Amino acid sequence: MPSAWAQAPERFHWINFKQETAIVSRVSLALHTEDYSAIREIGLVADSALVFTTAREPGWATPEGDAWSVYSVSMGDLKLRKLVSGYGLRVVDWVRFVPAANGDLAITYLDCYECEPATLFTAFHYDQKEGWRVRWPAKDREGVAGVLLMFSDAGAPYTDEIVDQVWAVMAPSSGPASVGTWYRSLDPATRKVTSIATKFVVDRSTGKEESVTMEGPAAEAWERRLCRPPDGVPGLTGGQDSESCRRLFQTARPPHH
Repeated sequence: MPSAWAQAPERFHWINFKQETAIVSRVSLALHTEDYSAIREIGLVADSALVFTTAREPGWATPEGDAWSVYSVSMGDLKLRKLVSGYGLRVVDWVRFVPAANGDLAITYLDCYECEPATLFTAFHYDQKEGWRVRWPAKDREGVAGVLLMFSDAGAPYTDEIVDQVWAVMAPSSGPASVGTWYRSLDPATRKVTSIATKFVVDRSTGKEESVTMEGPAAEAWERRLCRPPDGVPGLTGGQDSESCRRLFQTARPPHH
């Protein structure tokens, strides 16, 4: 197994709702002021619970539009922190962002529903002192955290820009996982190109999340890796079939005679 893939933290387990009713009751007590329709999952390590809930609008016919919220709950004093809120939440796998550390539970989600949603990636990390915390937290929006992978209204209907969005979560065998994004837009009128390649990592000494905007040859090398990620996590790549990726690997045509 590649070193960036990981197991859950030691002694972590998903709660059995039928058999561990005392834990479910205690989590329900901690959530008594929260707006939710159902507790979907509870993951427990030590005295810290990772809790997934959904809320459904009255009269909504299907669970597709349920709003998800994820909390860190202290089983001792029942204090809770909301880590993320969104729609279409998908749990992917345990991925290691720091060498020799526990795995983080990787997810993707949408920031809204019945709108032009943005797709985000984040991961839940267990800390012995803090309980569960979320990677790349937003400083100005409660409940929103993570790396912006793509936004669906890019280039339309507000502008005529031609936009490509390439992204990948990479779990190489040689080291910890990282996240990469490449946003490239072309204004047809002015032919102005905007190209932003970014690498998202976790600092191995501090454990804090960082983002680095790549420039020059490093940016092109990163773009090539994103377009053909040899160590991409299945289900966590996108945009590799874009025009921007195809142009990167076009070979020079021989002159026509």
